[in-house]
Amino acid sequence: MISVILSGDDFGLAPAINEGIALAHAQGCLTSASLSVAGPAAEDAAARARSLPSLGVGLHLTLVAERPVSRAADVPTLVGRDGRFPASAAAFALRWLSRRIRPEEVRREVRAQLGRARELRLSLTHLDSHQHVHVLPGLFGIVLEEMRRAGLRRLRIPLETARWPEAGWGRRAQRGVLNAFARRAARLALDSGFSFPDRFVGFLGAGRVDGDGLLARIQGLEDGVTEIGLHPAAGEGLPREDFASWGYRWSGELDALLDPRIRESLDRRGIRRVNFEACAIRG
Repeated sequence: MISVILSGDDFGLAPAINEGIALAHAQGCLTSASLSVAGPAAEDAAARARSLPSLGVGLHLTLVAERPVSRAADVPTLVGRDGRFPASAAAFALRWLSRRIRPEEVRREVRAQLGRARELRLSLTHLDSHQHVHVLPGLFGIVLEEMRRAGLRRLRIPLETARWPEAGWGRRAQRGVLNAFARRAARLALDSGFSFPDRFVGFLGAGRVDGDGLLARIQGLEDGVTEIGLHPAAGEGLPREDFASWGYRWSGELDALLDPRIRESLDRRGIRRVNFEACAIRG
């Protein structure tokens, strides 16, 4: 049987993203969203999520670019002088792998974000992370321990093997590094009794998927559960300079999820639209 999770990331980072995700679920094919409780629009996202009970919602663990849920004074090696996390996944990874971030502070912040999700009355289906930093060696073990403590057993493993011809060499090189971390994380997750989709699609073409691109991904789905990660938003004018540097076509991804051809293709092939709860717990 073929099943697909059509997932929207960055829920909670901006009102326009929240609106796009809500529209993509209510009027399109989006089945899951990843909510950053550290985002400035997290409360609005949580309220929208509670009004959409059929939308699966995961924790978008955020250790990059935003401000911590913990007090900055309690996680000093995680933040800069401005009280924010490192600006990018690469900057975070460099600090983490060079041991300039204390593991106990990461644990404190992961626990704080899971606790904040409970405070927002979110029933989480899974965990993933902003810019996929949760699969970093050493950090991933902390994440699994805190997930187990919180009763959460499903997560994203961003191991992508699908092609995306438009991706440049730089993005392909980044995927190679990410895949190496993700393969190791997958083995550890399986050995620890956690569950994740059979496949992930969404790194090479992140923020640049149009209706034709999404249709091609749907047509290429195989047996099992595949997560397709997307970044819908209502409008391109997101009110933050750092968003502009990502080069995402936010409204184009929303249009893709609203494209009637997508639903027609899914229905014609009998593909189930699911969220992370479709991933059977192993062990």
